[in-house]
Amino acid sequence: MIKGDTKTLRTLQEMFKHMMLGILILILFSGLTSCSQETGDTISLAGEWNVKLDSTDVGEKESWAKKLENPKNILLPGTLDDGRPGKTQYS
Repeated sequence: MIKGDTKTLRTLQEMFKHMMLGILILILFSGLTSCSQETGDTISLAGEWNVKLDSTDVGEKESWAKKLENPKNILLPGTLDDGRPGKTQYS
């Protein structure tokens, strides 16, 4: 073995050690952050909601939130597909 090869091998070993240490720190850090819980207040949206699709984007201008005519009821948790607000009773 040539003297220069031994130095290169030691350098590669040191680089490998540093790389492995970095990976270990990254794994530990990601594990710690994934275990944290948010402490903020939450509001449950579960329950029955009156909805109406606004495909023409006029609901806010016409103040639909104050008086919603012909709303469809949906239950949350769920999806709009479950509540079928865009479907008539015959479709």
